[in-house]
Amino acid sequence: MWPSAVVLSFWIISNPSLVHGRSIIELGAGCGLVGLVTAGVVKNTNCLMGCDSASSPPKSGAKVIMTDFNEVVLKNIKRNIHLNTVGDFARAEKLDFYEQSGSNGAGGWLDGLGERREAVDLVLAADVICKPEDAVAASNTIFDCLKPGGEAYVVSADAAHRFGVERFESECIRLGMIVCTTDVNELYNGQLLLEQSLGQTSGFIEGMMLTMFHITKLR
Repeated sequence: MWPSAVVLSFWIISNPSLVHGRSIIELGAGCGLVGLVTAGVVKNTNCLMGCDSASSPPKSGAKVIMTDFNEVVLKNIKRNIHLNTVGDFARAEKLDFYEQSGSNGAGGWLDGLGERREAVDLVLAADVICKPEDAVAASNTIFDCLKPGGEAYVVSADAAHRFGVERFESECIRLGMIVCTTDVNELYNGQLLLEQSLGQTSGFIEGMMLTMFHITKLR
């Protein structure tokens, strides 16, 4: 799993109110760490709200849609959802960044069958940009996925390790979204970047800089 996915997962655990009662999409889920952690937080919140069992449908109203474009990856995500017993709180869907237009102001994304799906309150993504074209496609996708007033949290390594990420902020702004960036090293006094946690992740290099993008789609 990528370093950014571990960081974003820690962030969600530290800020559970972020996902409470919200419709959520994880983009480029890969093995699904971020979505699985988010579904686990929703599941725990559901129990705290007085459900009869951890497997009861979410009373908080939140359900996580974990997306990717690769069919093999989606099959693995479905397996991981089952293994982590969050099937009532998460599901896997096909979404291809390059099929989204970035023009749906009211919100709504295209699934693998080309059908328009309902927009969500919150988008989560980690290390989804590997080349400049990805920055354009990812920003288009975030715009289409979000309801007006919705927000996204995206964590990415810097441009020295993820080519094209330097274009991402400007592409989001081009679409009329508001972007705030934070050096992950400044969050929780750098505790999210502990080398003993990230050193086991794929592609982590000592001194790697990670950025969190907080993106808001205007109403």
